[in-house]
Amino acid sequence: ALGVRAARAVQDSADSALVVDVLFQYTNVLRETDALDAARAAAERALAVCESAPIACGHRLARARIQLAPILTRSGEFERARVGLETALVDLEGWLPAGHPLHIDALSLLAAIDGERGQHDTAIARAEAVVDLQRAASGGDSVTVGGYLNALGGRYSAAGRDADALAAYRESSAVFARIGQAEHPYALAALGNTASVLSRLG
Repeated sequence: ALGVRAARAVQDSADSALVVDVLFQYTNVLRETDALDAARAAAERALAVCESAPIACGHRLARARIQLAPILTRSGEFERARVGLETALVDLEGWLPAGHPLHIDALSLLAAIDGERGQHDTAIARAEAVVDLQRAASGGDSVTVGGYLNALGGRYSAAGRDADALAAYRESSAVFARIGQAEHPYALAALGNTASVLSRLG
């Protein structure tokens, strides 16, 4: 309800950056409540505002493309999501460093799309880059690093590289143990994935 009020309050504003920031927050709320049609409408509106005022929006144009991508993939629109993410990465080069969370998010989403399309080598290369960039950005271990290691394990597993997958899942678990988050949902996912690989390996 608060998201609706905020979106309505800025709908006639001439401040493009403000409008888009509100729409970003509203889209996140809608996604978290699984209101995907409404989330898509809000994300599409944010993208349209940024495309009409790219200078005023700055890096928000890339963020709008990144935010829309997972919504598109949920609808099976992998190609549009991929093009949007690759465009966003190019756009970000002039605004933010490679280790910025938006850059890492875009790479991670692209890795998932590559994996869905069976392009496992590319997916793995992107997922490995994501782990390296996040480690550098975090300065070592973090929940995000552990989560991305688990995702990397998934990319290895999909490619049939079970030994590499097992190593990535175990490293993910080790990260969560080192930061005292052994019961974090991502940590539990890594444990479950470790069990699956061990089962396949007999």
